[in-house]
Amino acid sequence: MRAMLGRVLTHAKKPLLQHPKLRESLKYLYDSVFGRIRKMEAYVITGLVKDSTGNMTMLYVGTRSSAHQFASLIYAQISEFLPASSILLHEINVFSVISAPEIVAVRVPRPLIREFLKQGYLLLPNVNFILDMRVSTDDIMKRMSRRRRRDIKKVNTLNYSYAICRDSDKDFDFFYNKMYLPYARSRFGKAAYVKPYLESKTVYRSNGGIIFVKKNEKPLAGMLFNIHGKTLHAWNFGAHEGDQRFVEELAGEAALLFLIEWAKTQGIESLDYGVSLPFLREGIFTFKKEWGMSVNEQRDNPICALKVNALNECSLSFLHMNPFIAIDGKTLKGVVFIDYKATNADLQQIYSRYFLPNLDSLIIISYYKPNSETTEKAESSATEKPKDGLMTPLQNICLTLQKKGFSIEVFEH
Repeated sequence: MRAMLGRVLTHAKKPLLQHPKLRESLKYLYDSVFGRIRKMEAYVITGLVKDSTGNMTMLYVGTRSSAHQFASLIYAQISEFLPASSILLHEINVFSVISAPEIVAVRVPRPLIREFLKQGYLLLPNVNFILDMRVSTDDIMKRMSRRRRRDIKKVNTLNYSYAICRDSDKDFDFFYNKMYLPYARSRFGKAAYVKPYLESKTVYRSNGGIIFVKKNEKPLAGMLFNIHGKTLHAWNFGAHEGDQRFVEELAGEAALLFLIEWAKTQGIESLDYGVSLPFLREGIFTFKKEWGMSVNEQRDNPICALKVNALNECSLSFLHMNPFIAIDGKTLKGVVFIDYKATNADLQQIYSRYFLPNLDSLIIISYYKPNSETTEKAESSATEKPKDGLMTPLQNICLTLQKKGFSIEVFEH
């Protein structure tokens, strides 16, 4: 049955691309039936944590490329990246005791997330970025960051042109083999998830196309897309021969800008710019946000279940350096940890920096060691329960910090 359902999903790729809700339902059914009995890759990763002086061990359960991707958020230098025996989801807690990691991260099929929530995991969903195309080009520009507006002004001076290709297998093969593959491998290395040729071609053939950015008629970069209804979905980006100079010369920004311009002439109402990790300071996340896009939960992918087993300098550094989006019931909330006592001006600055359209709220957790003037206040706050309504895993982190002598203040906007 498992093999049969897997084949159905594989062979139905093209029609499912045009019916995302049906695709989501079938994926949910598959994971409901087989999620508990499917063995998953597991990795024990140790290294020097960014912005700290110590080493930390993490247990990651998921694909090898996603393990490298997650590790890149945490480590300045990896000393060990050890594959473990493939494990079932219910074996994770036992394996965690043996490997004693400070942090556990698991790619969990959606039907099984309740089990991890009960075990004190935070649920971090992948997110989609959506650009509203119903407004004028001027309004789209106004919603961008100043950095992106500067880039666009520069693009307009570089004499780039573009071409839309929709029906040529030759052009698709050129894009996939000469742009997408070399760029993905050079840009992301071991963390690269390379979409297979047949899957990418299915996208192309499902009311899809490629936009090529050119200079002097030479193609420098390209982007694969397809259209469903009034939404254009951007999929894969590539630069010719993986040459990063073309990216540095804003060929990527040009591809997106030209795609927006072309899409508006086709009556497109929204642009889905693809899936991102739910970390508010991650590079791709920041790039998309700076284009004025709103964030939405991506319901077609597994959830990252995250648990902090040991709260020390290294795991605190991870939380501090990587603000994230978490699921709280039916809402999406941003979570930011700061290691100082915040003023109203600090809070406003943090809110302006991290809040996104479609987030229900932003939680700011301030932890700091009290000085002599605030010792009395800290002693009383150490016995207080953290903010009512705060997600249980965050409450547990706050209580642990209080036991370690930190003062805690929680703000939610």
